[in-house]
Amino acid sequence: MSLKTNREMPVHGADGIHAKFCQESGKIFLYWGESKLYSNITAAISSAVDSISESLDPEKMQHEIDLVQRNIDFSGLNGSAREAFLRYLDPFDESYNDRDDITTCLIGFDFKAFAAITPADATKAEEKFIILAQKELKEIAPKLAQKLHEAGLGGRPIEIFFFPVPSVQEFRDLFQAKIGWKK
Repeated sequence: MSLKTNREMPVHGADGIHAKFCQESGKIFLYWGESKLYSNITAAISSAVDSISESLDPEKMQHEIDLVQRNIDFSGLNGSAREAFLRYLDPFDESYNDRDDITTCLIGFDFKAFAAITPADATKAEEKFIILAQKELKEIAPKLAQKLHEAGLGGRPIEIFFFPVPSVQEFRDLFQAKIGWKK
């Protein structure tokens, strides 16, 4: 899909929408992508849950679907596949009921444990990282579950990907420089 947002205003709407057709069930899965990069993981989780809640508003979802319908890149699909896909997005078509919406969210955060891994740990760096990351995730998992429950999202299909980095700001600066965004 072509970019649907203004390069100067990349903060509104879903960060990405991807589709997958399941032959076995005959359903289409729409993955509604969000991403939050905060130095503080608690702030990242709060922002992610707020954003996910907002994005699940039926009007907002329909707006995103309208954008997809207008801007989708069908290269590689023949005419019948294209029409079948569009039927899944049409609320007046029976196929619309065979669509599952799944929210995915990448949560990046400053992971202080990187500083605990030194060059002297070279042979055991990955093992040490895994131990430190698992410890951090055990601490934040209940916070995430509580936030999702409080927002009424406990029963929704949501996939969370945690992305620990030494510095979110450095990562953001490098990424934006790589894609040509102005700082």
